[in-house]
Amino acid sequence: MSLFFGNKRKNIFLTLILLSFSLLAILSFLDFKYKVFIFIAYFIYFYTLYNSETKTQAFFYAFIFSFFHFSFGLKWLFSVVGEFDGIGKLSIFLILLGVVLFLSILLGLTAILQNNRFLKTYYLSIYLLIFIPSLATFYEYIREFLFTGLTWYSPAYALLDIGFNSLFSFGGVILVNYIFFTIIGIFLHLFIL
Repeated sequence: MSLFFGNKRKNIFLTLILLSFSLLAILSFLDFKYKVFIFIAYFIYFYTLYNSETKTQAFFYAFIFSFFHFSFGLKWLFSVVGEFDGIGKLSIFLILLGVVLFLSILLGLTAILQNNRFLKTYYLSIYLLIFIPSLATFYEYIREFLFTGLTWYSPAYALLDIGFNSLFSFGGVILVNYIFFTIIGIFLHLFIL
């Protein structure tokens, strides 16, 4: 493990913080609408990607973030699939687990692409303000079309009712996601400098 993860204490701390806020981000959706948690969760996620020393570590952080975020955030899928007659609870659980694992692996693969040491070292502004938001938005775009074209559980939906509504009609969920990820990149850039 230390071969891939370097400073063990720092990585355990970052993993626990990332895990905690990936769960708290759920409160940005549904009936809770604590919008600040989606910003904090993705800030911490981008921060851990920025601090990833290897592509394996980036994949691990992304997988952890996505697995816990989607495991608890997509609980409604369990009840929707459960409404079909003849599907047992074990089958529903396996379907949900498969979807969550697939999304986690997909985000992990995106994180491998995002872990670009050259851009992080020499072009930090481009990395944080263009490269990371573009790949994160591309992930959301791919995720949208892999599952029936619906943009369910997208970070953009957590931004409803806080000034982003007009952007939905102008550029859709993809534009709002890109702006959201760019805002996170700006704050991360300010934090790192």
